[in-house]
Amino acid sequence: TMALPNAPSSVTAVPSSGTVALTWQENIAYNGLPISNYQVYQGTSPSQLTQIATVTGLKFTSQSLASKTTYYYQIVAVDTGHDSSPRSTEVHATTP
Repeated sequence: TMALPNAPSSVTAVPSSGTVALTWQENIAYNGLPISNYQVYQGTSPSQLTQIATVTGLKFTSQSLASKTTYYYQIVAVDTGHDSSPRSTEVHATTP
């Protein structure tokens, strides 16, 4: 049986006017399948995050955000067998 994907690591969130730029690192599980995409979760409360994007790379910029607002993020890795990792460590950023 194949290992489930590990949660993405080294997640960063960098705010600027109306946007938050997210980056993360691939964290391949030993004996795991390749990662096919990443799901980006966002919310204004740490306990209420919803998926806002699916991307194939290691970065995403969330746009059209309110100013002076704190946004919380987690990333999930999905492998080529459609298995999902646990959510990454939560990060947050406050827009100017």
